[in-house]
Amino acid sequence: MVKPLTYLILVFAFQPLISQYNPRCNPPTGLKSATRIWKTKDRKGKTKKHKSIIYFDRKGKPDSIISTINHSHTHFVYRGDSVIYVVSNRLLNRRVIDGIAIDSIYKKPIRFIDTAFVLSRDSIGRPLIIKENDSTFYRKKYLSCATIIGYLIQNNDTLQSVTYHYEDRCLIKTIFDPKSIHQSIVLEKYFDYKLNKKGDWKRRKYQNENGPIIVERRKLKYY
Repeated sequence: MVKPLTYLILVFAFQPLISQYNPRCNPPTGLKSATRIWKTKDRKGKTKKHKSIIYFDRKGKPDSIISTINHSHTHFVYRGDSVIYVVSNRLLNRRVIDGIAIDSIYKKPIRFIDTAFVLSRDSIGRPLIIKENDSTFYRKKYLSCATIIGYLIQNNDTLQSVTYHYEDRCLIKTIFDPKSIHQSIVLEKYFDYKLNKKGDWKRRKYQNENGPIIVERRKLKYY
């Protein structure tokens, strides 16, 4: 079964964090936690507030993420400075298998737990190959401090990829490339960054494809 776009975005969501851990490109600033807050509107025009908290260890590595999106909790497990697996725990309000909704079976939201195992790493511990519970693999490629590419692979075929572009430690845009249609899509654009004295962003704007511009703010705590 080919992973849908929404699943791909969810799985890749944590990957810029562990992939960007590079003391040469991103020297630790002593950040302990970052609480990201933003608002969106649903189909009825009602405003919804979202929050995501990332906790870091003293070396700057992500430890865990708690988000109001799907009430998810992601935990990173390390051996030394190298991540060995990531556990994602989230609540699904709608269950879909092979593109078919089976809400008639699952009357209530269900808790979904998934684990991604890191099979190989580069010299500073960043993931190179990540394996899901099924036959899905994710391969990482680090072109520079400014560009990281993640590939989705099933049965030795590269199905999709997401490219992350950075400037001055800030994510500028993500580009989705579904190999089946031979056309890249700019998933997200990030701009108008406001940084604090340590160089960590505390406010930014982003646009998802052609959607509305959303303002994100971060509350930062340091060791």
